[in-house]
Amino acid sequence: MGLTLFLYASSYLVRGEILRGILPFHTAFHLDKNLDLDFQTIGYATVHQKWFNRVTHYTIFYDAFLWFGVFHYWHWSVAAAVAVFCVAQAQALIFRERVYAIIQIGFVGAYFGGSWLLGNAVGWESLYLVSVVLLMLGGFLRFIGHTVEPMPPGVLDRSTNFAN
Repeated sequence: MGLTLFLYASSYLVRGEILRGILPFHTAFHLDKNLDLDFQTIGYATVHQKWFNRVTHYTIFYDAFLWFGVFHYWHWSVAAAVAVFCVAQAQALIFRERVYAIIQIGFVGAYFGGSWLLGNAVGWESLYLVSVVLLMLGGFLRFIGHTVEPMPPGVLDRSTNFAN
């Protein structure tokens, strides 16, 4: 979580040409870009061209549920605050992507409620431990996927081609 906060802060504070050499898709951390599904889709399709790069991101479908399990373990109010933030983000999306925003609100409710029910059923310690392990494995899998994908034009050199 600390690395994510660092990337968010640096993407706003450091000049683009400096950060581009370290993190080629640094503008993905800008909130206005996070709400732009066209930008996100084009960026994802551009950088993740090989099947392996795409497969490594499939853990994202259950990551949110696992994060809510971790948040509930810390305290129910943390999970509630994250849910409120996600719903607020979905409200911002309604102006551009109404259907997606409504689906997101439904998923946030399902993740919040589902993780609470599962935590009560299997125990909070167990849910926390399994969630942390699966989140770390998913992050490591995405890390491996990102190390083998080609870099976008202009990152490693001034050419207009993708480079390895």
